[in-house]
This record gives sequence, C-alpha cells and structure tokens, in this order.
Amino acid sequence: MRNAPLAETLRLRATHGADCFYKVIPEKGCDIAVGIVEGQKFNRPQAPGGKGGSMTYADLENYQAIERAPVEGSYRGYTIKAVAPPSSGGLTMIQMLKMLERFPLGDASQGYGFGSLKTANVMADAMRLAFADRAVWIGDVDFVPVPMRGRCTPPTPAAVARPSCRGCA
Repeated sequence: MRNAPLAETLRLRATHGADCFYKVIPEKGCDIAVGIVEGQKFNRPQAPGGKGGSMTYADLENYQAIERAPVEGSYRGYTIKAVAPPSSGGLTMIQMLKMLERFPLGDASQGYGFGSLKTANVMADAMRLAFADRAVWIGDVDFVPVPMRGRCTPPTPAAVARPSCRGCA
C-alpha cells in the first residue's frame, strides 16, 4: 500500500520540523497547514447552521502540543499503553479489553471462535458499553475531571457476563 500524500507530509515534518506542520512556509514547501485549514472547512457543512470547520491558520500557528503520560492497562498478561485523554481511543480500548478478558475468545470449542456469533456478540456488547461510558466520562483533562482508574480495571458488575442475544448462551 502506498500513500504518497502521507509520505510527503512525513518527509516535510522530518526535514523541516514541527513548524512545517503548523505554519505555511512556501520557501520550504511547507503547505500542510493549507490542507488542514482549507480541508476542515468541508467538514459537516450540511449540519444545522453548518459552515464547516472554523479553524484558522492562526489557530494552527499558536497550537502548543501537550505531552501526556499514556494510560496503561493489562490484557491477558500483556501491558497495554495507549494515548491518554483528551483522546478517547486508548482508554476506551483498554476498557473494552478488560470487559472481554473474562471470555475465552478464540476458543472455538466453547463457541468463541473467530467470527462466531458469541464472539461477535460479546465484542459488540463491550464496544457498546465502552462507547457509552466514553460519551459520558471522557473529555479534556485540562477542563473536566476524567475518572481514568476505573475505566482500565475489570468491571465490578459483570456488565458483559453473558451474551445478550438469543441463541448465544
């Protein structure tokens, strides 16, 4: 698989540093910011009152990246480290894995083989619960409290203790 635009973006960033990503610098060929600012204007223009995104070149130029410690959890003896909030992906993924850990995923003899109804169902349940939690609890830790500890440990009530679909038991 080749992705020439991504390769060029990475080359520019590696050659000219972070400024090439956040600022338009024509003499260096740094026009990544143009793609970001102009491209996001097409984001959701059909939404009520939607005019697309409102990011400006000044927004990008003034952005300061914040380095945060990763969230950490475990799954079947493996340590999982992932990006911390305000990104929701890492915490949500670890939460799903903790819910799924109690199931013998991959064991076809117990009905949890790859692609089986039981496997698909418990995975869907774990995703549904984790995404619902994400909508309520995950935000930017600089502005709202985010309860991370409980998200990365096994659920106390057996939230996904058994599949919820008929015929999966």
